[in-house]
Amino acid sequence: MTDKDSPSSEEGTFEDCQEAFGDAESDFEKLEVEKITNTIKDLEIADDFSLENLHSFFAKSFSDEIDISAYILGYREVYKFLTLLGSVFSWVAVDVQVKIDILHKYNTGDNKENYQTLKSMIHYEVENGMILKKKRDDPSGSRTFLRLHRALEYVVLFLGKLDNINHEDKCAPISREAYETTLQKHHIWAIQKAAKLAMGLLPTKGGLVQKVCPDATKDTDALKKVESDFRMAVESMNKVFQTSQGLYEEKDLLNIP
Repeated sequence: MTDKDSPSSEEGTFEDCQEAFGDAESDFEKLEVEKITNTIKDLEIADDFSLENLHSFFAKSFSDEIDISAYILGYREVYKFLTLLGSVFSWVAVDVQVKIDILHKYNTGDNKENYQTLKSMIHYEVENGMILKKKRDDPSGSRTFLRLHRALEYVVLFLGKLDNINHEDKCAPISREAYETTLQKHHIWAIQKAAKLAMGLLPTKGGLVQKVCPDATKDTDALKKVESDFRMAVESMNKVFQTSQGLYEEKDLLNIP
């Protein structure tokens, strides 16, 4: 086993991640962990993830209002990407899928005229007192989108750092750095611990590229295209993230739990 293959003190097995979930202490923490662990077993690994679709759907979503239908399609690609990372990231993928489904119901439901863009959704729910700022389980569309928005920041930062490492380098350090800068502050301690252990099991950059495009390891042109597609996807996701950030900030909703 080489130094690059040997686990660091921050790495662990999938069983270690499950044990970390068991460290939850309060009733709220235990309930949050139970929601995650009860649904992990139903996760299916996607076989149709597309970097091109990831880029194009978020690009279509981008405007000064953010189109929710295209955002949902873009996020379905994010979900597929998370499943490619294997069972160690399954709890993240499951949580994302649940929130995508909730947002889709708002976008296509009886009151769908108010849920076509992020701007119109926030305006409608604020005006009608639908966002319960101190209630974590508030199922409003605006809070659901905000949870996805926070996760998107992590994805953008993590994938944006791929250009900074070599193909033989592990993705764990840049993933942890991105997580600590973004999502960590929104997670209970047990989930923080499990997340960091999970990231220790991420592959090298080359291994990640192979999951996305198996041919890239043998074809130089395919590899260059994958790297270019990653950059384009990060750029389109970041544009959507920054605009969404501004819309939430205008209504002082960024820090609701």
